Amino acid sequence: DSKACRPLKCSPLLVKQAALNGIPDCFRGTVWFKLAAADRIATQNPSRFGQLVRMRCGHDDKIRSDLHRTMATIHFFRGEGSRGQEKLFNV
Repeated sequence: DSKACRPLKCSPLLVKQAALNGIPDCFRGTVWFKLAAADRIATQNPSRFGQLVRMRCGHDDKIRSDLHRTMATIHFFRGEGSRGQEKLFNV
């Protein structure tokens, strides 16, 4: 709900307690980004994500072949080469 999606400023203990009750969808990406210290890493290495996305690995073809089965009922992930599948591949 919109009340749950307002920005919070609170102590780490309160964040932990709230997370145990479930992180609202609208905050999930931001929360994990902060908890993983990705914001700090992105500031220190602004071009690193782009470098990693362009790197190939020996499993790329297998990963791409499985994308259509991942979250197949969600419209965002439907369609080979869709925006959702590309974002998922980059994870």
